[in-house]
Amino acid sequence: LGQRGQGAVEAILALPVFLILICIIFQLFLLGIAQVHLQYAALYAARAGSVNSSDLAIMKRTVKKILSKSPGVFLSDRSFRVEIIEPGRKSYHTSDSNDQNKDRTLQVRVHWYYPLNLPFADNFLKSRKIPPVPGNSGIDLHASWAMGMSEATLEDKNNARH
Repeated sequence: LGQRGQGAVEAILALPVFLILICIIFQLFLLGIAQVHLQYAALYAARAGSVNSSDLAIMKRTVKKILSKSPGVFLSDRSFRVEIIEPGRKSYHTSDSNDQNKDRTLQVRVHWYYPLNLPFADNFLKSRKIPPVPGNSGIDLHASWAMGMSEATLEDKNNARH
């Protein structure tokens, strides 16, 4: 008779730990969806850039359109960045080491500062980098994609050089 109510006390002690664990699992699920959207955005940014002579403004519009469909995210222009990686850098791998083939490849990297909105999950999952927006917790995600440039784009690029 002296142990009456012990189950309620144990449940009260275990409930916050269980809720924090559920929040972390759900935030990891949202991060997985965000990474898939980011990879998809990098693919379409490289595609748009390869067709439009590496026009960064068109690539940014493409990325913004795709990332804005991510669940639970308000996307601002400061939360993502699109960059073109120069063909001479060794940050990507091509199957052919021919220099002529490297000129035909457009390498795009997209960085996204993804906000962590769930309570307590940001304390466990937050990257140790300084966030670009003060007061907002988030994690820096990035994806890269390489795509061959179309022949018409290469001709436009060569004509612009001459």
